[in-house]
This record gives sequence, C-alpha cells and structure tokens, in this order.
Amino acid sequence: MEQHIREYRNTLEEIFVKSQDTRDKVLITLSSGGIAFIAVILSVLLDSNHEIVCGWMLPAASVSLILTIIVTTISFQVSKEQVKQRIEKIDNHSNPFDQLDFPQSLCLSFLNWASLVLLWLGLIFLGAFVVFNH
Repeated sequence: MEQHIREYRNTLEEIFVKSQDTRDKVLITLSSGGIAFIAVILSVLLDSNHEIVCGWMLPAASVSLILTIIVTTISFQVSKEQVKQRIEKIDNHSNPFDQLDFPQSLCLSFLNWASLVLLWLGLIFLGAFVVFNH
C-alpha cells in the first residue's frame, strides 16, 4: 500500500508540472499575442483617418486579455501550493491503511474557468472589432 501512495505522489508531481506548464504557456501566449495584435491595430488606426466602429471593443479586449494573464498567474501559484500541500500530506502519511482525502479546490477551479472565459471574451471582442472595422 505504501508503494502505491509513493507512486501516486510521484505521478501527482509529474502531472502538475506538465499540465500547468502547458496550460499556462498556451493562455499567456494567446493573451500576449492578442495584446500585440491590439497594438498593431492601434498603430494602423492612429495613422489612418478611418472611422472606428464599436471602439469600446478594443479596450474591452485589452482588459480581458490582460486579466487572463493575471488570473492565469494566480492560478499557477494556487495550483503549485495545492500540489505542495498534497505531496506534504503524502510524505507525512504514517498509516498506509488510512484514506487520504484530497478535496477539489473550488478556488482553483474558479480561477481556471475565469482565465478561459476571459481569454475567449478578449478574443471575441478583438475579432468582432476587426470584423466591424475592416
């Protein structure tokens, strides 16, 4: 039984590193790319006399994408702490017959969903702005 707990601990560590690394890179890359695209759009619009339609969408997209980066960073820290606590609980676990309880973190789930929603909102606002002003 003790061996299974150690294997679970090691698997937790591997899963944490891989999943968080991939997820966070994707979200931050997409958000940063969106922000860079907004900067290009702004420079083009400022150089032209083109009438802007639905101008509020560009700042809304910017705020959503910046918040995506912030929420993703917070999510990473919360997840890191949660995994550390679980690993510590396993390391301090003395009786292999006791059940280890690892409740789902509502805070982490909320942060993960919030980062995805903010990313999609930012991309939708950005896409709509480009379509309306093309």
